[in-house]
Formats: sequence, C-alpha cells, structure tokens
Amino acid sequence: IADGRISGNSGCNRITGELRSDETVENSISFHGVAATRMMCPDMETEKNILSALNNVRTYGILENGNLVFFTAGGAAVLELRRNK
Repeated sequence: IADGRISGNSGCNRITGELRSDETVENSISFHGVAATRMMCPDMETEKNILSALNNVRTYGILENGNLVFFTAGGAAVLELRRNK
C-alpha cells in the first residue's frame, strides 16, 4: 500500500494495479490499471465481477462485523472482504 500498488488474487487469477486516495474525501480509495493473469477458471463470471467492482470503487468502510467494504461514488456497496483466519 505504501508504494501505491496492489496485488492479490481474484479467486483464480492474480491481479495487480495502482491504488489512489483523494485526501479531500473521507475514506477515499480507488484502483487504477488493474490487470489480471488470463488463466481459465471454473467461474469466470466471479472473476469478471471482481475486476468490474474494483474499477468502480471510490470509498471504503469497516462494517460492524469487522469486514472491509468498498463503495461506488454513489454509495452502493460493491465488494465486501473478510480476513482469512
């Protein structure tokens, strides 16, 4: 995060991209230039949905259950993440 880059796994494929934040907007976060490997996965629809959601993220928050949630500019939740235990 410190270098403004992300990397991870979208279920099957590896993803990388740029992380940005607007200091004038509370909890601002956005992802740019997100790219993924092109392995064939059993559920390509989930892969497509994750990448699409990341492109629309503008802010984040923490839910009562402790999960991280990402929101669009309009305030719609598009991704909810939980920590693996």
